Amino acid sequence: MGRPEHQIRLRSSALSDRGRVRGNNEDNIFLWDSETQVLAAVADGMGGAVAGEKASKIAVERIETALTSSEDATEATYNKLSEDELAVLLKHAFQAANRDIIDRALEFPELKGMGTTLTLAFIRGRDVVLAHVGDSRAYLVDKYDGTIIQITRDHSFVQALLEAGHIRADEID
Repeated sequence: MGRPEHQIRLRSSALSDRGRVRGNNEDNIFLWDSETQVLAAVADGMGGAVAGEKASKIAVERIETALTSSEDATEATYNKLSEDELAVLLKHAFQAANRDIIDRALEFPELKGMGTTLTLAFIRGRDVVLAHVGDSRAYLVDKYDGTIIQITRDHSFVQALLEAGHIRADEID
């Protein structure tokens, strides 16, 4: 059966699970959607229980504020932006989140070393603009044949070792 090319229907939902290893969940999620757009972000904290949770929460809150709280943050405005303009907007939101995390860690020494991954997808019709830092991955899933393709590259020490040829993919657990 062929793929329909004429109509896009966006549906969004979010779910997070702490997994089997940790006693707490350091994930935070932001989801905003409209008739033609979806903005989805996931942040996975690091740096210890309290610090990691705080870092991911700070990041998601800043993303929400930066991208949805101004008068210009409307579906119509976002539809007018080119992909490059949207990418710059997302980059600035990521930079603001990073500044907020650094400022909070400087203010509260017990949060020193906190950080978070942050992966964000802005979906507009058939177009997707991704912003990503860390090792929370984004995948493209074909609903017709089930193909799953990783579309981000981890920003991690292990990924650097893999790319340098010091380890093989099958050695990564």
